[in-house]
Amino acid sequence: MNVLHVDSETKANIELLCETGHDEYQHNHYAKALRLFYQAWLQLPKPQSQYHHAPWILTAIGDCYFKQGSFKQAIEALNSALHCPSIKEEEQQLGFMHIRLGQSFYQQGNQPLARQHFNQAQRLAPKQIKNISSEYRHFINSQEK
Repeated sequence: MNVLHVDSETKANIELLCETGHDEYQHNHYAKALRLFYQAWLQLPKPQSQYHHAPWILTAIGDCYFKQGSFKQAIEALNSALHCPSIKEEEQQLGFMHIRLGQSFYQQGNQPLARQHFNQAQRLAPKQIKNISSEYRHFINSQEK
C-alpha cells in the first residue's frame, strides 16, 4: 500500500503540534506532550496509519507513555507504529521503537518479548542500544551468555 501525504496546511499543523510536544517532552512534561501528540494524530485523516507522519506521532505517544510508566499503553502505541507502511525505510526509528518496546515488556515482566525487541534493536541500531540504562544492558548481556 502506498504511503499517503497530507496537504501543506495539515502538515504545518501537525509539525507545529509535534514540535511543541517535543519541547514539553524535553522539559519532562509528559502529560502535556502526550496531549499535543494526540492532537497531531487527530489531524491525520482516516485511516491515520497510512500517512507519512503516523509512525513518528505514534512513536512519540508511545515514548511519552513509557516515560509516565504506562507500559501497556506504550506497547499499544509502538506496536501500532510498527504496522505503519512508511516506517519500513527508517532503521534508526525502528531501532528506537524496538528499544522502547523491549523496555516496556521488560517492565511488565515479559522477558521473552523484551529479549525479542532488544535483539531487533541491536540489529537495527547497535549504537542506540549502547546508550540505554545499565538495568537493560545487564538484562541484554545476561541473555547473550
